[in-house]
Amino acid sequence: MVSKETPTCSASLQLDRNPSDKFSTTGTLVQTSSSYTKVLILDNSVFVMSSTLNVARYTALASGIVYGIYHHRSLQKAHDQEKEHHAVHRREQLIVQAKDAWRQKSAKGDGVITDPEDPRFDLEKLFAKWEKEYQ
Repeated sequence: MVSKETPTCSASLQLDRNPSDKFSTTGTLVQTSSSYTKVLILDNSVFVMSSTLNVARYTALASGIVYGIYHHRSLQKAHDQEKEHHAVHRREQLIVQAKDAWRQKSAKGDGVITDPEDPRFDLEKLFAKWEKEYQ
């Protein structure tokens, strides 16, 4: 025999049923005139899980995952570009520092040009300078 009481949950959710609808207290399905609705019964509370609600939940979950992947990729791409830009800028700074150090080193000597590609380069003066330094 089917009870005519309408089951309610603690959040004041009330299931609207016609007296002609069949309700199975041992199963998890409520059969109305044309469709089945999943019902979860826990501690005398009834939670209605309709297929529309499940579709909405899983759609929100899937769209959240897709958005998370897209957002992570965009952040990673921006980070990689910034990292590459920083590395290029750092190399340029090191090259400028090395050139400055080379100019200072070659300019502070006794006027001996050590660059073999310079047209004023004199090999004999370079050998003489090295002999003074290492004696």
